[in-house]
Amino acid sequence: MGWHHVTNHVAGEGNLFLKDDDRHLFMRLLASASARTGVQVAGFCLMGNHFHLILHCPDGRLSEFMQLVESVYARYFITQRGYRGPVFVDRFHNTIIMSDEQLLVTARYVDRNGLELGLDIARYAWSSFPTHVTGSGNHALSISRSCELPVRLAGGASAYRTFVCTDGQSDKFSIRDGRRVVPATPFAPIEELLIELAVVASSFAGAEVAPVTESRSGARSDARLAAVFVAHNSRIASVDELCEFFSYAARSSLSSAIARASRRLETHLEFRALVESIDFTWRDSPLRQAS
Repeated sequence: MGWHHVTNHVAGEGNLFLKDDDRHLFMRLLASASARTGVQVAGFCLMGNHFHLILHCPDGRLSEFMQLVESVYARYFITQRGYRGPVFVDRFHNTIIMSDEQLLVTARYVDRNGLELGLDIARYAWSSFPTHVTGSGNHALSISRSCELPVRLAGGASAYRTFVCTDGQSDKFSIRDGRRVVPATPFAPIEELLIELAVVASSFAGAEVAPVTESRSGARSDARLAAVFVAHNSRIASVDELCEFFSYAARSSLSSAIARASRRLETHLEFRALVESIDFTWRDSPLRQAS
């Protein structure tokens, strides 16, 4: 129960996050795990090889929350990069926050973390600082609501901004060090992107959307199979997210569908044309381009 400052690093060399798709997935996992466990994400910063989280756990369940986030991200990381071995250096490091003063100091530290990389923290989308001072950010609305907690302690957004941006004698990096602006692709809920794909697939196949997204025993649909294949190859969603959206009970069922689609691409010209048409149309859609 209570408040926690949680961190973890990638195992070995290299970065934990290489592109915005990685960061968007991690933020979606935070929101999803929060909804399942009741753990609130009140602060965050995604750096190259590690992350910081400020978590409020009114019902405990910190370990469950972190397992939901890290296990899915690790599987995605391994699949994307052909990586072998552990993804994270440890289970996670947790510092218990014992007072309101410690919470504010921790939030300030997390929000200033980007200064280590010379980042303009006021414009860094993968930190909670913009959310703390504006009330919204490049992530799910549920995270924006949780981020209100430390801001209220500081006396409001303006007071919090001053608290974070006023350099102290013990600060290793100054606000003046943060000059670099890193563009970020806008947040779009993965379900909206996949619904758009299902609509495209059903329109090409002359079918309804439901057969594309629902698993039906004994029923085979080229539109569904093509949509699953296109979604998997796009790499914008994790295997677990695809299983949930397309109603697969197990990851092995999704893997079997991908293998079946790959075989059909080799032998059925009509199926190949369907896949290519769906992929081209979905890739050119406004919502997909924005992601």
